[in-house]
Amino acid sequence: MTISIRVIPTNGQFTATVVGDPELRVVRPTREAAVAALQKDIQEMVNRGELLTYDLEPQGLMALFGKYRDDPTLEEICRQAYAARDAEKEAAK
Repeated sequence: MTISIRVIPTNGQFTATVVGDPELRVVRPTREAAVAALQKDIQEMVNRGELLTYDLEPQGLMALFGKYRDDPTLEEICRQAYAARDAEKEAAK
């Protein structure tokens, strides 16, 4: 699981928050302590089943990207298309 954390200095201390969820935040004296405390809180949430990962399936055109990259039929279609193009170019000369 990858979570983006933002750490900013606040009144002589450091506030670490999870990007997109301002409720997940800690304030500690050092940057390292803030990150470690936030990581601990996140891990505890995962352990309790409160924080899960979910991978969305691509929709629309995004679902097609790379789908046929290893399809030998597509390679043959491309070969035929390029051959037809090259033949048309030769005929036009």
